[in-house]
Amino acid sequence: MIIPYNSYKSMAKVEPTTKYKKGHIAPEYLRFELHRICLVEATVKPGARQSYAKRVLQYDEDFWGIVTQDVYDARGALWRSDMCVSAHAYEVPGVQIFMNLHFDLPSGISSVNYDYSDYDNMPISDQREDESYFLPDQIRRMGQ
Repeated sequence: MIIPYNSYKSMAKVEPTTKYKKGHIAPEYLRFELHRICLVEATVKPGARQSYAKRVLQYDEDFWGIVTQDVYDARGALWRSDMCVSAHAYEVPGVQIFMNLHFDLPSGISSVNYDYSDYDNMPISDQREDESYFLPDQIRRMGQ
């Protein structure tokens, strides 16, 4: 799949009106590559309630991060789409998400969840968690 990758220009320190246009990011700040992805389709369990009837997530096989996501409503119509813009951060080392773009298709609203144009102040964690950190009970505690 062609995905946003190694989009170093997306980290440019420019005026927001230069980088962001109505409904999209200016194309000169993005770069795309052909990558192997893992496709995950999640549907709501029968009898359960959820705002999203179905989510289709594309994970980049190189760094196991979600690069795109499509969200469907109860009628099966495409409702929302997300795109993560990444680049290799050599000092980490590893691929980092530098920008997360969200598109609500029926309303035409788009938003940027975060934009680490100020790369020097980007939060980079080298903290390692033990296995209990990733268990459901821990995630529930974090959500409270």
